[in-house]
Amino acid sequence: MSQRSANHAAIKHLTAKLIGTGALINETRALANRIEKAAAELVELHDKPDPLVSELGMNIRREAARESLKKLVAEAKEKSAGLLLTEKRNIDQNRAQIAALQPSIHGAEIRSVFRGLSEPEKLRFLDDAIRRGDGETVGSLVQVPLSISGMTAQQQTDYRSAFIDKAAPLDVAYVGETEAAAAGIFQAAETMLGAQA
Repeated sequence: MSQRSANHAAIKHLTAKLIGTGALINETRALANRIEKAAAELVELHDKPDPLVSELGMNIRREAARESLKKLVAEAKEKSAGLLLTEKRNIDQNRAQIAALQPSIHGAEIRSVFRGLSEPEKLRFLDDAIRRGDGETVGSLVQVPLSISGMTAQQQTDYRSAFIDKAAPLDVAYVGETEAAAAGIFQAAETMLGAQA
C-alpha cells in the first residue's frame, strides 16, 4: 500500500468516526467527505494511471487533483475553525445559563433542612440533587451568601461546578472528538500532499 493510499485510508477511517447529528458534526462530515473524495481521486491518478493518457497528461491531471485537494483542505481548515469556535461559544453560553442557578422559592426551607443534616447526609443530599439535575435545590445552596447556606466557599464552588459538569458533559466531549477527527483528516491530507509521485 502506497503512502498516499495509507493516508486516504486514514481519512476514510476518521470520516467514518464523525457520527451523530447537529450543525458541527454535519458540516464537518460534509467537509471530510469532500476531502475524502478528492484524496481518492489523487490516489487513483497515482496508483492506476490511464493507459490511454500520456505521462505528461497524467502528471497534469495529478497536479490539478493535488492543487484541488490542497485548496479544499485550506478552505476546510478555515471553515472547521469557524464551526468549532461557534460551537464552543454556544456551549459556553449554555454552561453560563446553567451556572446562573436560581434558588428555589422554597430555598429557605431547603437550606434549613440542609443545615440540620450531618456531613455525610449533606453530601448525599447534594449528590442526589445533582444526579437528578435539580438546579433549584443546588441553586438554593450555592447561589446564596455563605452565612445562610451551611456550606463553605469551596463547597459552593465544587458543587456548582459538579452541577454544570453533570448538566452539560456531552457537549464538551462531542466538540473535542470532532475537533480531533477533523485535525487527523487535515493532517492525513496534508501528508498525502507532501508525498512525492
